[in-house]
Amino acid sequence: MRIRWIGIIIFLIITIFFSNLNIKTTSIANENEKEEKLKILVSIPPYAYLAEQVGKDRVEVKVMVPANADPHTYDPTPSQLKMVNESQLFILVGSGIDFEISWSEKIKKLNPKMCWYDSSTGIEIIENNPHIWLSLRNTQRIVENIMAALIQIDPLYQDFYHQNAEYFKEKLIYLDKQLILQLESLKERKFLTYHPSWIYLARDYQLEQLTIEQEGKEPHPTALIELIEEAKKCQLSFILGAPQFNLKSAEVIAREVGAQIVMINPLERNYLENFTRVADLLSGKGL
Repeated sequence: MRIRWIGIIIFLIITIFFSNLNIKTTSIANENEKEEKLKILVSIPPYAYLAEQVGKDRVEVKVMVPANADPHTYDPTPSQLKMVNESQLFILVGSGIDFEISWSEKIKKLNPKMCWYDSSTGIEIIENNPHIWLSLRNTQRIVENIMAALIQIDPLYQDFYHQNAEYFKEKLIYLDKQLILQLESLKERKFLTYHPSWIYLARDYQLEQLTIEQEGKEPHPTALIELIEEAKKCQLSFILGAPQFNLKSAEVIAREVGAQIVMINPLERNYLENFTRVADLLSGKGL
């Protein structure tokens, strides 16, 4: 009987020991999981969304230029510059947005160990226009480049990133096909926007973008009159505006033509939702 009790006591001691060991091991694993989360930096909100689609819970993405700010003129805050020191990878738009041109060298000096990756690799830049992400077809390539960037610094999760990228690309391909069907029967192929953000969308679906802003400036009175006449001729019912810009000249045209100014932020974080809204507007569903 005594031997039996001794055996039970030893069994209980061993069980408690391994239970405690398992708790400690789980705790350490959870801590490691937190520590291993990759800190990624991007310039604008849509790229945060895209990086999160590829990296999922493996990444923590921070944005340098807020959604309602103008990347042509924005200067980062001290707290944002602190984020630079903590980041392992900077995924660049790479197409020539002014923020990256102005701040790249300064950011490199703040964190010389941080990896850099140009997500515009393999994309044709039209007329020096940096808004390459406003094309579902360009964005398929951008997603591939983001995947390559993450694999470069985290190769053990290569299959994970590849699977996520392929899944999201399927969404982009599906939406692209929907837009082709939605826009192919449009009789009027012109649309009016304040800032020339949508040149790549226009190229993809054989549309023509008319732009109010001329080389970053308000239009000359003669150009304004010509735009009003063209908008009347084409019976344009809306003008695409954005929160980053003063829309006084757009308001003048809207009054003369009887059009509505519709605010679409090209820096909106939720990329797919934003693109769907633009497509609905162009096809006449969104007004």
